[in-house]
Amino acid sequence: MVRSGLPRTGWLLVIVLLVLGMVSSAGAQTIAPPRNIIFPIDLLPDNEFAYYRELLVESLKNVGVTAEFQVHATVSQPRMLRDLQQGITALRPLLPSRAVDSTLVQVPVDLTGGRIGERILLVRPDERERFAGVTDLDQLRATGAVAILGGHWFDVAVWRANRLPLHTLSGDWSRIFGMLQAGGRDIDYFPRGVSEILSDAKRYPQLAIEPHLLLVYDRDFRFYLSRPYARYASLIESALEAARASGLMATLQQKYWGGVDRALSLDQRRRIHLYTPP
Repeated sequence: MVRSGLPRTGWLLVIVLLVLGMVSSAGAQTIAPPRNIIFPIDLLPDNEFAYYRELLVESLKNVGVTAEFQVHATVSQPRMLRDLQQGITALRPLLPSRAVDSTLVQVPVDLTGGRIGERILLVRPDERERFAGVTDLDQLRATGAVAILGGHWFDVAVWRANRLPLHTLSGDWSRIFGMLQAGGRDIDYFPRGVSEILSDAKRYPQLAIEPHLLLVYDRDFRFYLSRPYARYASLIESALEAARASGLMATLQQKYWGGVDRALSLDQRRRIHLYTPP
């Protein structure tokens, strides 16, 4: 009888490796992208989520995945962040910052084409011309005008880094509109994104859009996922990249914000570029 030169222990090792390979192969064959994902979300008081909802739904549909949203609650921004950090809700478009990157999972695809980093001032009507002579950051500082911002917003870091006076408000930031309108609180303006300010002005007709300035900083919204939903990050990233390449993202931006440039006369405004902290 001819004996193999492989010792018995060698044969055992070969058998184990073959079995492990079969198991691994079988496992790989069963892993497939989900066909349906349900995202619980919080809404903020302004409820400006329609563009982001449609972008995600259509992007995922184009890669064969059905996405649904279940509204958990309408909450303040601090509560929204807590719900995300605790895994109660799934995702939210947010501005990148060290604070959110340390607790949530970023999908590294810009969502608004930089629009959210273009800021226009919401003011009281009698102060629409206060900034008419301002042409640069030094002159803006010299006005002494004080901004008001939500306490957890990335804008707070931007305004501080550029030495612009500000107050912050914790809790329900929608109270800012009433505070600005009332006056007498050392609050002069509320900087809003160009994709937001037109709807703000419709909801709060006692306030006015400052007609001369456009403040710009280098940030854009990205989707952030809570830890229980982190497994979908790569799927969402590839779906959004495909949506950008196909023109779907641009089409939806035009659908929701197509009239913004003309309505706000963006090409006639003086652009002031703000330093963007890391």
